[in-house]
Amino acid sequence: MAGRPSSSPGTAPYWAPEYVSPDRFISYAYQLSSIFELGPRRVLEVGIGPGIVSAYLRNAGFEVVACDIEAGLHPDCTGDIRQLPFSDGQFDVVAAFEVLEHMSFDDAAKALGEIRRVSNAYAVISVPDSFAYFEVRVKFALAWLRRELNLSARLPYFFRQFHPPQGERALGGHLDHRWEMGRKGFSRAKVRALLRRHFRIHREFRPREYSGHYFFVLERL
Repeated sequence: MAGRPSSSPGTAPYWAPEYVSPDRFISYAYQLSSIFELGPRRVLEVGIGPGIVSAYLRNAGFEVVACDIEAGLHPDCTGDIRQLPFSDGQFDVVAAFEVLEHMSFDDAAKALGEIRRVSNAYAVISVPDSFAYFEVRVKFALAWLRRELNLSARLPYFFRQFHPPQGERALGGHLDHRWEMGRKGFSRAKVRALLRRHFRIHREFRPREYSGHYFFVLERL
């Protein structure tokens, strides 16, 4: 199809129509703003997906290196997050958005060690936040006032084991999560404890407009 980037079977889901959603672009906005606020000069993004974040940062004037294990995504560097091909302290910020859940929790610990090694200051990551919730949003606007009322109740799926999707639901491997925060055995406290082996948690948040991703802004120890 004209205009569609060439792709391998493993990368094709990024160009599928169902991949595009308002929630996903809300997450991109928070990914970018979390990096902007740190004022870095050199940024490494590991796990680039369709390349939206790296392209935006590069066009905004940042020095960016995009790294992914999938050569078909055409990253600047092909490599595994568990063994990054970079020298110690090479980047001001290392970003890994929705990446760690694609490997075992033990391998996620190895990946965080590598992220810390190649960062000289900060890392920003996001992971899936799995919970049942009820939410009501009310937006209202006057000429001089804009407000949004968000009433919600959330219950982590601490009682439900996570089962990776199979077959077509796995979208060619890009939704093959091995764990999700909030599921049985993977509480937020456990994720925080893992992060604190390598970083100080500078800030953490869940975007108000999209509850599916949870962000951690991390400072290197």
